[in-house]
Amino acid sequence: MNNIDRIKTIIDRREQRLVNFGQGEGYIPIICMYQNAKQKLLCLGLDLDQKKMLENQLMIIEDLIETSEDYLPFLCPWYGCGLYAEMYGCKTDYFSDKEPWTHPVVKTAAEADKLEPPDIGKSPMAKKVLTMIDYFLDKTHGKIPIALTDTQAPLDTAMLVWEQSDFFLAFYEAKDVLNRLLKEITQMIVAFSKKQISLIGKENTCCPGMHMLSQKGGTVLDVADDILALISTDNAQEYDKPFIENIAEAMGGIAVHSCGKIDQHFEFLAQYAGLKQLNCKINPSEPNSPEILRDCFKNTNIVIHLILDMGFEQNWSKYGANSYLEYITDYVLPRLHHNDLKYAISFQAFDKTEAQQMTMKIREKIKRLQF
Repeated sequence: MNNIDRIKTIIDRREQRLVNFGQGEGYIPIICMYQNAKQKLLCLGLDLDQKKMLENQLMIIEDLIETSEDYLPFLCPWYGCGLYAEMYGCKTDYFSDKEPWTHPVVKTAAEADKLEPPDIGKSPMAKKVLTMIDYFLDKTHGKIPIALTDTQAPLDTAMLVWEQSDFFLAFYEAKDVLNRLLKEITQMIVAFSKKQISLIGKENTCCPGMHMLSQKGGTVLDVADDILALISTDNAQEYDKPFIENIAEAMGGIAVHSCGKIDQHFEFLAQYAGLKQLNCKINPSEPNSPEILRDCFKNTNIVIHLILDMGFEQNWSKYGANSYLEYITDYVLPRLHHNDLKYAISFQAFDKTEAQQMTMKIREKIKRLQF
C-alpha cells in the first residue's frame, strides 16, 4: 500500500505519451506482459477476498511498470466473464488454478423464451463488482484508475446463458427468441456500465478497459467478443454488429477484444460504427493474417492493440524464424506495419532482463520500418 503514491506518479508521467499516441504522432506503444503476472491475474486476482484481490493486482502492477513504459497501471473488479449471464441465474464456479466456469441456465429455445428480464440490483455478482470498486477507491484514495469489470459482448453472454449446441441452432430456428435476448443483454450492459462509471468517476475510469491500450477518463466500453471465431460473417452481420453498435452509440464508442482466428471478419469489423479499438492475437495458435489486418484497418483511425504472445503451438520455423523474438521482428512486424495504421503491441517475457532486451529489439525494428 505504501507504493500507491509512486504508482500515481508513474501514471501521471505516462498519460501524456498515451495522449500523444491517440493524437496520431507516430509513436508505437509496446507492452510486455510477464508470464508470471498473467498467472497471478488468473489464479490469484480472482480471489473473492477483497484485500487479497487488491494486493495481487498491485503485485501485477509492480511487475509491469518496471519494463513496460506504455502500460498504464489500473485496477479491475474482475470476477470472470459470467456477470451478465449470472443476472439470468447462471451459476459460476471458482477455482484456485484456472479461470471461473459459468454454467448455462437454459437448454432450449422454449426455455430461453421464458427468461424474464433480470433486475440488475438483485445480482449478487453485480453487488460484488460495485463493492470491490468502493474498496479500491477507499484503499487507494482514487489514485489508481479503475477499469470496468470483464464485459462479454451480448452474443458471448447469450452463449453462456444458453446450452451451446441448441444456442447455435437458434441462429436459424429461433431468431426472434435470440434477438429478444440480445436486446435485453445490450440494455443491461449499457445500464450497468454507466453505473460503474458513475461510481468510479468518469475522470478516473481506465478507458476503454482491461483488454485494451487505455488512458484515464472516458466512457468507451471494452467488450470481449470471442464468439467471432466461431461464426460466419453473415451471422455476425445479423446478431453481433447491431448490438455492438447499439452499445457504441450509448457509450460514445466501443473497443472489441476477440481471441482466436478472426481475420475472416477484419474487413467487416472495420465497418462497425463507433469502433475505436480492436484487440486481437497473432501467434501460431491463432494465426490471424498481419497483411489482412493492415490492409483492412490502415487509414481508419481504429487503434489495433495486437497481442503477440507465444500461443500454445510454438512452431517458429514454419514462419521462417528461429525464435519467438524473430517471429515478432522478422515475420509479423514487416507484414503488419504501415505508417497509416495506428497500432500497439503486447508480447511476453519471462523476466525483467528479457523484457528489456526484447523491447529494445522490437523498438529498433519498428523504427526501421517507419522510414
